[in-house]
Amino acid sequence: EATCSFDVQVDGTADIAVEKTSPTTITAGEQIEWTITVTNLGPATAPEVTLTDAIPAGVNNAQISTDGGSTWIGWTGTMIFNNLAVNDPQELLLRGEVDCAAEDFTNIATVDLSLPFTDPNPDNDESSVTTTIENPLAVSAVVTDSECPGDGVINITVTGGTPPYTYAWTGPAGFTSTDEDLTGLVSGTYTVVVTDANGCEDTGSWTVT
Repeated sequence: EATCSFDVQVDGTADIAVEKTSPTTITAGEQIEWTITVTNLGPATAPEVTLTDAIPAGVNNAQISTDGGSTWIGWTGTMIFNNLAVNDPQELLLRGEVDCAAEDFTNIATVDLSLPFTDPNPDNDESSVTTTIENPLAVSAVVTDSECPGDGVINITVTGGTPPYTYAWTGPAGFTSTDEDLTGLVSGTYTVVVTDANGCEDTGSWTVT
């Protein structure tokens, strides 16, 4: 007597939820870190759940950790959870470097439950966080013109970014300096490139007469 076996695929339902959190403000050039939690609220174990998170423009070198930040690997944009048990939250950390020229951005995480299972509550299948770029690096100056040859002054003020800052000045007749403020200047135009601790730059030019 022959014995036959069959692969039986059972339909079911599982309420899959995703929640995403992160700082809502950040300084350009710094590293941002999101926390993503994927939870199966039941009633059945979910055979396959796909998490998708497209890193927004302005965030580079995205990495993910599944062990609380002990180890990190490059993030490809998706992750699959097999046999996701009920009420067993899966917490992930996702990080990246905010570009110096980045503008405000929104990051969205979504979860999809593979067929033949269905999700009875799609309203919690997406979570987003909007992050505002604050404290951009900026340089301004007060110029004291030269009343006598070689006594001009430029005092600069740097705001935003991430200290400490470095300074690279150029000026007339091959002038260079790495000081913050300049004294004893002859007439001419002086340009400074200010760089913060994250490599973000701002440039300013002023003329001493």
